Amino acid sequence: ELHVDLLLRVSIHVVSAAVAAPLRADGGAGSVPWARLDGESLILANPANRVWHQLRARLGEQRRTLAVAHEVAMHSTGLAMARRGLGRLLSPGFCAGSPALQGLVVQALVRPVVRWDVSSVRRRAAPPSAEVDALLERVRQTVAAGR
Repeated sequence: ELHVDLLLRVSIHVVSAAVAAPLRADGGAGSVPWARLDGESLILANPANRVWHQLRARLGEQRRTLAVAHEVAMHSTGLAMARRGLGRLLSPGFCAGSPALQGLVVQALVRPVVRWDVSSVRRRAAPPSAEVDALLERVRQTVAAGR
């Protein structure tokens, strides 16, 4: 009934204030193992997103839990809180290059790598839309260009 088109696959990153104690990056290429977040106050944006349920399950397999200090509805609120040192924001990797993160420390999280997929979903029976197809093609080109 549905057509699902994967547009983007990224991992989860941690965003910290530049003045916060740095997380030791020993996961390769500046990445940080999830174990480094033990004892850290975390900020979770859009807590109802299913990726967080998947994340908790994956970490549970390693007998780890998230110490979520703040749950917020908007990513921008989480960024503002992280900027003020109120915690470290868990963020999708597609945000890593955003100008909104300027002045913050952004590190990929590994061991395990948790993927964040962005897909387009539409009914198979829905008539094609030139506007939607053009938008999706622009998204694909932007992703391919690394922007």
